[in-house]
Amino acid sequence: MTQKTVLLDIGDVLVDWDLKALVDSSLPKDMDAAQQEEMLELLWELNKKWDKGSFADGIAQAKIDYPEHAKIFDAYDANWMDHGLGAVIDGTVELMKRLKAEGHRLIAASNFAADTFERGHNAGRMDFVDLFD
Repeated sequence: MTQKTVLLDIGDVLVDWDLKALVDSSLPKDMDAAQQEEMLELLWELNKKWDKGSFADGIAQAKIDYPEHAKIFDAYDANWMDHGLGAVIDGTVELMKRLKAEGHRLIAASNFAADTFERGHNAGRMDFVDLFD
């Protein structure tokens, strides 16, 4: 059998990722629907930037740029693991293990920020990353 290289994404392929649940868990309960939608959009845009570098640095900068939302950014950071990063997608991880056992080379492409990637892995929430070449 010829060895093949298999490229896998991580978020929503190997582990669930739910930005809306994370944002919902981070917003004050008394925030109206329009404000919630505005924060969802802001956090979506910021999260895309944070994925290009450091999540922690991004949170710190957001608190400077939007000081009125500092408590929301702190909650977003604190809730990231429990509300954003979801369960491992067992079927995909099992496929990954079979491919590895067959001798295929496994590589990842992901837009996780380096520090959130490490947080998830160090917490034992993404042990499958050890299978990547």
